[in-house]
Amino acid sequence: MKELSDKYYKTLGYYCPSLFFIYLTGKGRLKAMRQWNEMQQSTFLHEYVHFLQDFITVQGLTNMYRIGEYLGYVTNVAKDSDMNEIHIPVDPMNTTGYNLKNNYKLSNWTFGEKKDVRGLAGYQKVKRGTLIDDQTQIPLDIYSIDLNGIDEKGNAVKVEFGTLQLMEGMAKEIEEAAYPNMKGNSPYNPYYIGRDVAESIMKGIGSKGDTMIALYDLSLQSSIPGYTFVVYLEEKVKQGYDATTLTADVIYNELLSKNVNHKQLGNTTFENAFNNAMKMATNVVNDLTGNIWVYNHIRYWYDTILKKGHYIRMNYSHLFIDIAGAGKINNGTLFQNLLDYLGTPLIENEEGVFESRAPKNVPIKTSDMADVYAMVQTQLVFRQDGTFRCALVDYCNNKKWWSFRKHWVDERCLTTPWKRRMRFNRCPFCQWWYFKGFSKTKLLHP
Repeated sequence: MKELSDKYYKTLGYYCPSLFFIYLTGKGRLKAMRQWNEMQQSTFLHEYVHFLQDFITVQGLTNMYRIGEYLGYVTNVAKDSDMNEIHIPVDPMNTTGYNLKNNYKLSNWTFGEKKDVRGLAGYQKVKRGTLIDDQTQIPLDIYSIDLNGIDEKGNAVKVEFGTLQLMEGMAKEIEEAAYPNMKGNSPYNPYYIGRDVAESIMKGIGSKGDTMIALYDLSLQSSIPGYTFVVYLEEKVKQGYDATTLTADVIYNELLSKNVNHKQLGNTTFENAFNNAMKMATNVVNDLTGNIWVYNHIRYWYDTILKKGHYIRMNYSHLFIDIAGAGKINNGTLFQNLLDYLGTPLIENEEGVFESRAPKNVPIKTSDMADVYAMVQTQLVFRQDGTFRCALVDYCNNKKWWSFRKHWVDERCLTTPWKRRMRFNRCPFCQWWYFKGFSKTKLLHP
């Protein structure tokens, strides 16, 4: 999820959802965070919000599950092959069983899109399609929202509204509350368009920062978040609420205390729905790292942040609002305490320096976080055309081996990193391949 400057149109930073990786422009190191300039501080805050969304929203947990489920599917394909071969790309839309195809369809239908528009002229509810559960054969109609966008020339442009706009809208709302000088430095879509969608339904709500954060948060607890965002606001208008009476407290009290009655989550409480998403994410993590001794710390890290995410979700519903209200991350204690409690994902700066910060009492190092990133990005190999550039080339180039030798990097790292599989000096990318039994598996591309 890239943070862009609209004025200079350059990447200020980005977070890779469920891959636990942040890239930041600038040369600052984590230990010198208090000396970062405002742009680097605000960008880090923005991307860190996405890190939090990964494990304290149903959307984030579901995405984690979907990636893990896909890797589990590919692993089984490899094990079932008599010839130790996998034909790539392995398109999740062409799979059978596991509900894998349904989960990717649902994501595609509800994710939203990043088209360049400068204004909003309205919206429509649309039925994207019907999913048939592979096990129960129960049909489920999926609805989403199409926006009537306006481009810079005044032309009408259809824009799908969903997870993307809600995650970015929330992160931008928090970032600009903490750093008012950074307002307006990103494209209208996906960063600001959610405000206008809300404003078109309930006049004045777009300027209520805390309420908007709560609306984004509530909607991201749904499997069809864009639709939930719109329908929830429409229902509140019918009930007589306005921008003054619909507060964050109202939204969070309803979310945590009432049954979830939206079709996509069924007739259950929000806590049960969240617990189910967390259980699914935990199961795929255990499957990915199971029986691999070098991943013991990783498995413990995953387990810790998932449990802490659950605790935050159920006991500290206003966390995102409090982060926004706490101001700059180098002021006060809230954000620093959060870093102590949850740590960070793997972080790279523009000089190719990789760092991370472990949660308190969790024995995980930056090298372990590189293994996490490498393990989860392997899913991209199976979905592409046989050429893949490892994202950890700079990390390995700068990594000392036995304190005097750099990690081996060669041309294969830029095109076919899985071919570097070897018994010793395994890079982070090949670690998972080796221990999951892919050491002799061939990847075939037409």
